[in-house]
Amino acid sequence: QTSLHAQATEICDNGIDDDGDGTHQLDGESSATEQQRLLHASWLAPSPGSGDQTAVAQESGEPIYELTLNPDTPLVGQFRLELSRAKPAPGGKSEKQVEPRLITLRGAVWGLESQVYDARGDDSPLEEAEVGKWIVPDDCKVVTWKIHFADTAKGSQAANTQQCTFFRENTWWLVAEPTAILRLDGSMDVARLVIKPDSLGPTGATDLGNGQWRIPPGDEAPEFYVVGNDHCEERIVDGFRIRYVSDSADRVSALGLLDAHGKAFHYLNRLFPDAESVPEKDRQLLVIWIGINAKKGQLGGAAGSRSLVANYLYGVAENPGANAALNLAVLAHEQFHQLQALCV
Repeated sequence: QTSLHAQATEICDNGIDDDGDGTHQLDGESSATEQQRLLHASWLAPSPGSGDQTAVAQESGEPIYELTLNPDTPLVGQFRLELSRAKPAPGGKSEKQVEPRLITLRGAVWGLESQVYDARGDDSPLEEAEVGKWIVPDDCKVVTWKIHFADTAKGSQAANTQQCTFFRENTWWLVAEPTAILRLDGSMDVARLVIKPDSLGPTGATDLGNGQWRIPPGDEAPEFYVVGNDHCEERIVDGFRIRYVSDSADRVSALGLLDAHGKAFHYLNRLFPDAESVPEKDRQLLVIWIGINAKKGQLGGAAGSRSLVANYLYGVAENPGANAALNLAVLAHEQFHQLQALCV
């Protein structure tokens, strides 16, 4: 136990790299000064409230995104977003004179790999102004685009890349908001995501009712969603409803990750006194685990607004104690950032 604790402490002190985009990767090169910066990282905007019914979303103007998936073509997803009319330009006299509208993939701005293609406005191709930004005509009513899911070999998917991924072994999808969802430039609204068909069993962090899941504002941490995964377990920890999803329920159980996360959450939750005042509707969290073969990949993770995705090591290894320490370090580190996004 002492050895494990020492390893985990050393990892947390020296091994986490953060680029300011919600991603973290264990590489053994970060300094203590960098760790102090990480502990004061941003994602500090308070989360606005959201209603529970479709009518509330429509009246408040909250955008509703639709994502359609087809098991017959699992590597392609189709998004649809209805737009409101562009606002007149400041000082403009003509109703036709409007501010140029851009629709942006914020993950591309952060340096993440875009998975968006074939972006269209009212079925006409949109002009890409720069990487991750498309010009939307002022009279455009509907924007559609496609995303390409990564088809990663088993045991090699790094969580910190925040890539939308199709897992063939158990036939399920990971949807990563920053590399898949386009937002109107400057929009800080809470939005809603509907994933079709409902029979695929979508799961997000915050359930808004009527098959809708919360998309955080543009100034908050990202979010992650799971579709088609039956390995979901729910637990109540310190008054929070936590959904656990993984690529292998048996392996995660054997490694004791759910219990480890519960203990880490309980400890970290005490560091944030404001957690007690989080509204009931926001006490819903999602934890996604993706296995990395100890001989193949590099452990990483990404903390979201109400969710997090983290790798765990498995497979034959010379030092199982070090693997356990790495798993604990990643899940605790990402959970710290997720609580920070929720509470600070």
